[in-house]
Amino acid sequence: MKRLIVLGLAAMLLPALAVSAEPAEQALGGVYTRVVSPDEGDNAREGTITVIFNGEGKAWFKLNLGRKDGATAIFSPEDWIPAGNRQFDYNYNDGSVDYTMHVRLVSDDKLVVTEDFNAGGSPYGMGMTAGGDFELDQSYVAAQNGYLFHYVREATELELCAGGFYSGQVFVPEAVYCKGGATLEVVGIAAKAFWGNEAVTDVNWDRSTQYVGPSAFYRSGMHYYWDGHYGLPGYVYPSDNMQRFVRQEKIEEWDRTTPLWMFFKHNYAPLTFDEDLLSDEDLKWGYNPWMADDKGMQGVYYEMRVPNAVKKDMFRGYDAMEVIGLAVEGRFAGFHRFPPFSRWKWGETEQSMSATLEKQMESRYGRKLIQSRYIGHLREEDGRVGIFEFEPKDGEAMIVIAWTQGGKVKATYVKTTNIDPEYAGDSVWNVDDEGAYGIPELLCIAFDLHDNIILWFNHSAPESKNIYGLRQQGDQLQLFGEEQWYVYVD
Repeated sequence: MKRLIVLGLAAMLLPALAVSAEPAEQALGGVYTRVVSPDEGDNAREGTITVIFNGEGKAWFKLNLGRKDGATAIFSPEDWIPAGNRQFDYNYNDGSVDYTMHVRLVSDDKLVVTEDFNAGGSPYGMGMTAGGDFELDQSYVAAQNGYLFHYVREATELELCAGGFYSGQVFVPEAVYCKGGATLEVVGIAAKAFWGNEAVTDVNWDRSTQYVGPSAFYRSGMHYYWDGHYGLPGYVYPSDNMQRFVRQEKIEEWDRTTPLWMFFKHNYAPLTFDEDLLSDEDLKWGYNPWMADDKGMQGVYYEMRVPNAVKKDMFRGYDAMEVIGLAVEGRFAGFHRFPPFSRWKWGETEQSMSATLEKQMESRYGRKLIQSRYIGHLREEDGRVGIFEFEPKDGEAMIVIAWTQGGKVKATYVKTTNIDPEYAGDSVWNVDDEGAYGIPELLCIAFDLHDNIILWFNHSAPESKNIYGLRQQGDQLQLFGEEQWYVYVD
């Protein structure tokens, strides 16, 4: 059986986001690892300090300390601080703690930290101190603007990584001038580069050449609005070896050379056009990852040219048959700055919605609740998506998909269906039951420009996939793009 999905993907022609074309200049400093002596015993302080001198009389640092007993500490100033020639002193005084850290770069590859505890101990507490010798970690490069890069691909290229000084709008450079005269290309943004950094409000990068690692923007301060002019995302599936990715929508007008991005869970990465076999009638229609390896089925084929470590982390715990990604064009990837969230198969414990919400839903719909499932969230879980399943009534099963914020139901979608009597005692919305339905997995959450939520769902069975979206209109979630199509090649 052949079913097609036609999703209007005509995109409004908007200018690409700017990137920093001029290579960044390497700074004095970098990442230094504390030298632990054998006589420190079980309370040895292990950790790193990132120190960057900007060449204009200022410096910035970030200290990460830990002990074998599990105690950890992170300490850093909020902005650049005055610095002298290869050294600076930083005083922290909040009225109860008066502490000064002295940092001296005694050579290009060695740094010494000493401390004065004038009153109250250290600001990071737990009986830890940062004093000691630190040796340069040669795998990092620091730039004068505070950005931090990590060597990749046998130290021939760089990726922007966590641990640097990032705030406001971040422009990822195309290259970095390094010591010794080498200019190294910046090929991507590392995993978790801005994780938890709410000071970062925008990131501009070259979406045609630079990748974004898993969870790079997760819980940052970046916007995540989506404008309907970008059209709806399409769907893309991997080959069994994760080397090729195939897209099977019929699209009338579409520039196949335009870089696409594949969103999956918290992660996304660029796809590079390989070959268009969408109209080859000699090939099979439908999805089979083994046939995708050899281009044995119809579709438009792409490659994901990112390091294998990025790809491995992106699809961890999943087989090819279980992976469905959102395919979007580059302007959407730049505008939709909050990566999608979805239920994790790997390492996930299934959770119910709160008991308070369950009681609210029973009261609202006058039915007894069987169970609920929490399937997705935004930010610090203030905004959640949940599915509530009620007892069948008069041969009719019912679920409600709810968008909640602040512990209150903001918008709902009600789905009912007649059920066969043989399934009357089962949970027909649980994919583990061998019924005809299955609970959907959430692919992506976004807001439109009016703060209305948009949700993209799918649910997979061995031979078919159901794909649809819900868009908030007041206190209702309105259905769009509903399709059931068979993807497995017989």
